[in-house]
Amino acid sequence: PMTFRPWQRGAPMERGIWDIPIPATAAEVVPRTLLAPTVGFDPARYRLGYGGGFFDRTLAQLGPGLREVVVLHDLEGYSHDEIGDTLAISVSASKMRLHRGRTLLREWLLQ
Repeated sequence: PMTFRPWQRGAPMERGIWDIPIPATAAEVVPRTLLAPTVGFDPARYRLGYGGGFFDRTLAQLGPGLREVVVLHDLEGYSHDEIGDTLAISVSASKMRLHRGRTLLREWLLQ
């Protein structure tokens, strides 16, 4: 899956895959939130886009129960109430799945 590097305005950049600028540091960070450009979702709630599938492969490791909550909350901006209504789960279940999903993502990124 993906690795994440620290970035701030004015940070030195280098050319990465597909000639896209990336931070010119080997340091890696664990993000609290991921912003992924989306075109939309298919009926199975998989993100549709035009990239190499890096976001999808990273999120797919979470499994279905956690993936939807992480995507809806952190990428799409849904509240826990909205997630509960959408997925027919309680607000506390949404919060628990988000916490567990973020924890797993952090663990995988640190490996």
